[in-house]
Amino acid sequence: MMPESEMQAELPGGDGPSENVRSLRSRLLSAAVWSAIGRILAVGAFYGSHFLLGRYLEKSHYAAYLMVSVVVATTTIAVTFGTAQILIRTIRKKVNAVQAIASCLKIVVFFGCIASLVLLIVSDHLGAGERWNGIREYVPWVAIWFIASAASLIASSAMQAMDQFRLGVLVGAKNGGLLPNVLFFLLLVVSSQFEILDLGFVIILRSVLQLLTLIPAFIFTKNSISIHRTKNFDGQAREDIAAPTAKWFLSESWYTLVTQFVVLGMAELDVLIVGFFVADGDFANYGVAKTLINVVRIPLLMASVFLGPFIAELYYANQIDRLEKILRGAATIVGLPCLLIALAFVIFPNAILELTFGNGYPEAVPLLRILTFGTVVFVLTGCNGLTLIMTGHQRELMICSIGVLLIYLTLSPLILSYWGVWGGAWLNSILVASLNLFVTIMVRIKVNIWTTASPSCATLKLSLQSILKKPAASP
Repeated sequence: MMPESEMQAELPGGDGPSENVRSLRSRLLSAAVWSAIGRILAVGAFYGSHFLLGRYLEKSHYAAYLMVSVVVATTTIAVTFGTAQILIRTIRKKVNAVQAIASCLKIVVFFGCIASLVLLIVSDHLGAGERWNGIREYVPWVAIWFIASAASLIASSAMQAMDQFRLGVLVGAKNGGLLPNVLFFLLLVVSSQFEILDLGFVIILRSVLQLLTLIPAFIFTKNSISIHRTKNFDGQAREDIAAPTAKWFLSESWYTLVTQFVVLGMAELDVLIVGFFVADGDFANYGVAKTLINVVRIPLLMASVFLGPFIAELYYANQIDRLEKILRGAATIVGLPCLLIALAFVIFPNAILELTFGNGYPEAVPLLRILTFGTVVFVLTGCNGLTLIMTGHQRELMICSIGVLLIYLTLSPLILSYWGVWGGAWLNSILVASLNLFVTIMVRIKVNIWTTASPSCATLKLSLQSILKKPAASP
């Protein structure tokens, strides 16, 4: 059997015939470009939609839509059960992508039905606040939304595994794929001119668009599988994995699910808990501030898309010093625009809120400033959690994350009851900062590197050179 290093060098890309083998460098750069373009456009449409809804919906209706979107994002994570990442790994190692995708979709349908039933039962026992109206009155549409989102995410992950990144970004991502997000934004723009926007119309429109996205998702996945088969992507399997049944995926993905819920789901969980303890107006203000503050995170999250393979490659090649310089350089590169955005949030919060959400959210100004603190620490500490995952220290990351989550779940009811939404904002900001500082120290202990931003120009230069450097030819 060919050594793994040589076999990886021979892996073909997503375009061209199999004899035209693209290098790992070429495929990584292609993935980075397509992922960045797709994320920028999809996230831009996502925030544009929120800005429009914040302007044209009644405040209570926008709060209700925020609650629905949070429930959908959280439930999508649960319904996929962490299988998206396992699917990518499996397709990379096995040619039979059809069976792997089918197994994951069975899991999505099974847990989607359970989640829908739970939502139907819970909807009758929610509080009287208007922020719950979207869930109370539109359970079937909310269920369609999160099941279709989960299925689209599976399709997108499969396409990424087959090097079809340009197709994958169209149909699926954490906050929705490019197609549903952009179409939703454009239709909201048109609808706002006719003054027909209300809570029911918006929820149904978003659900229908996500459902229709499954049509191109199926077509793109089928085409990707055809290309994948003709190119014999990974040749011989590197692990003797049995047929990837749904049971096998469940046994492999439970840990990923825990990590996703703690690390990726904290923002959504935070908003849900605040919604239980504050008035509708305060909840809308908090949701607006949280929506804006997530903009600061975007550059770092985009960098994480393509840095993961480099972290694993350099770590297992024992090039620790070089790995540290790359990570610190990357943190600095993405940290600069993040700091500028955060500074604008602190100095000009009123102007930014009026520009994005209109004149109805002046009480969100202090919340935006408070949340900026924790987010800046999150950005400047770099890809600390990703580094633990890619170096085989997922358990340590999970322990850190669960510890902070338990602290939040213990303190948040008390703080929100006595100090309201301001106390909740301070608790969130302090715990986000504490978690990232603690994870950064854990990286230093386990991997012996720092991931924090560095002002050194030499580090920035080395980071770019290391990413763009052409690898040596395989023997």
